[in-house]
Order: sequence, then structure tokens, then C-alpha cells
Amino acid sequence: MHAPPDQLVTVYLTTAVRTSESPGPGPKTLPAAEANALIYRKHAVAGDQPPRGFAGTPEPSVRRFDDDHQAHGSRHDDDHQAHGSRHDDGLENR
Repeated sequence: MHAPPDQLVTVYLTTAVRTSESPGPGPKTLPAAEANALIYRKHAVAGDQPPRGFAGTPEPSVRRFDDDHQAHGSRHDDDHQAHGSRHDDGLENR
């Protein structure tokens, strides 16, 4: 039997992933839908205890989430297509 999607359940995060409560790892109380997604992706286990064989003591992430972060573009961005290839020097193959 599954909990309703908005009911709070406890999971143990095994990775430093951001959640609606706070970043992991460690025990978190989250809405059931979010907890189930984390368990499905193998980022968490059900309950407030670490899984057997969990290496080390969890430490909280010290990196602050930055809402103003500007992602770097990739070589596949449309901007590069508009300005030509970075390898295009205008010379024909010789």
C-alpha cells in the first residue's frame, strides 16, 4: 500500500542531492511523491537508517545552492552555428 503523494514520509538520502527539505545525505522527511522518485533513482532508501554497507558518516553539503547561476553554453548551442564553426578559418582543405 502506497502513501498519498502529499503525505510526508521519511527516507535516508545516500547522496548529496537537493530536496524540498534540504540537501542530503542523511534522513529527510519529504512528500511521498518526491521520496518515491528518489528511491526509484537510487538516491535514497525508505526509513531513517542508512542502508547496510553504507560507507562513512554522512556530511552535509557545504555548497550553497545559487539561484543566479549562469550555465555555460555548449559547443552545440545555436550561437555557434550562427557565427560559424570555431574550426572554420575560411581556408579550403589543402
